Amino acid sequence: MRLVENELDLDALSNEWADVADPHAVPDETCGNGAGDSVQQPEELTKSAPSDWLVPTPIGEHLLPPIPAGVLPSWLGEHATAVAAATETPIELPAMMDLAAISTCTAGKFAVSPEDGYTEPTNTWTIVAMQSGNRKTAVAKESTEPITLWEVQSGAALKPKIEQIESRRKTLEERIKKLRKMAADPNRTFAVRHI
Repeated sequence: MRLVENELDLDALSNEWADVADPHAVPDETCGNGAGDSVQQPEELTKSAPSDWLVPTPIGEHLLPPIPAGVLPSWLGEHATAVAAATETPIELPAMMDLAAISTCTAGKFAVSPEDGYTEPTNTWTIVAMQSGNRKTAVAKESTEPITLWEVQSGAALKPKIEQIESRRKTLEERIKKLRKMAADPNRTFAVRHI
């Protein structure tokens, strides 16, 4: 599996944003604490930056290419496609939610090794940024339903063991109370044993 970086036309982006005021400019009166302090302005900070650095991309709306059909394997692709159709959402929403759910299940159990001597965990952090009312919650519930179901089933299977441990703990706590009460009694004498 390879990750291909999306190529951006930086010159076109720079020209598009050329007439926008500098979002990083800070008025002089807001710099420092008013006692003669000064704050480095962005242009001062970039003087020492290597010349091969890319121009930062301004934050705003970017049209990213859609996830190609068939990029997700078998059942995962089928699930994402079905959820997208059922919820009338872009395929990217259930695809990212599904990947996050799978990452939850595989965290700490698997690692990816793209080359000898180098491994990465399978953790994935996703952010879905969509306007309110775009069915994010419905998709998240659909993607995490198997995890939720597993948690409920595992909890039910472990219930007898949990109850046994809780009962033993209560017994030990009562025993500790009794021993403390005995130890606090000034009329009680204790025999000391040397081992």
